[in-house]
Amino acid sequence: MKQSWQPNQTGQIAVSILLVMSVLVVISFSLASRTTQEINLTTQTTESAYVFNAAESGVNEALAQIYSKLEAGTAVTEVSNIPIVDAEGKASVTYSIDAINQIETRLMEGNSLTIELDPANLTDVNIDWAKEESCTDQASIIVTIYSTVGGETVVSYTPVGVTANGCGHDGDEFDNPTVTNPPDYKYRYTVSGLTTDDLFIRIMPVYNNTNLLVAGAIADRLPIQAYIVESRAINLLGDSQETRALRVVRTKPVAPAILDYVVYTGDSLVK
Repeated sequence: MKQSWQPNQTGQIAVSILLVMSVLVVISFSLASRTTQEINLTTQTTESAYVFNAAESGVNEALAQIYSKLEAGTAVTEVSNIPIVDAEGKASVTYSIDAINQIETRLMEGNSLTIELDPANLTDVNIDWAKEESCTDQASIIVTIYSTVGGETVVSYTPVGVTANGCGHDGDEFDNPTVTNPPDYKYRYTVSGLTTDDLFIRIMPVYNNTNLLVAGAIADRLPIQAYIVESRAINLLGDSQETRALRVVRTKPVAPAILDYVVYTGDSLVK
């Protein structure tokens, strides 16, 4: 007995084929869209990394300029928007160097910050520190002044700290801060009475790490303490015009904190 195709069967087959083709088309478009997105994301990530690295190269160039001048004992020149060449031509890179006569930083417990003094422009020095609310989390500081008297180096220490009851170090007999609650900080100690014999100040936090701001009581009377380096790189590829900016602070070379502790040998120690 012969079987024959009916029109409705033919229509069903056609509809099934169309449905399968539609599904395949949707899948193809979905895969193509996802692939395009992944390519775009990869491109953006690559370009972003390149621009960031280009900004880093600007920082490195500026730091190299500062280091070479300091090593040669010459003044570091303040500059603005100095271009550097990007070897691949993918980014526009510039850097700036600004000299500053105050320092704001976060100092780790046991590390030292050095503040240079200018005998020709003496001023009191304000040391602001601590932003923590609880006094048990706040640091105390040891302020050390290095001087030259009669051809000999003289070192004087002043421990300054929080001595309120319950802070955990009430019996240390540290000096009290000169001012409480200066702008943005909890405490201020003012180093006053400096003379032309005084060379520099070292500040060391104890008990805790601390935020620190050191500035002359008279603006601009301290010598240059550090350099701010800013580098900016702009993407020259594609339409993103992505910009990366980096900012670092470079202090002058100083002796490490370990040299604050002197080891004596022999039998000729004189206090």
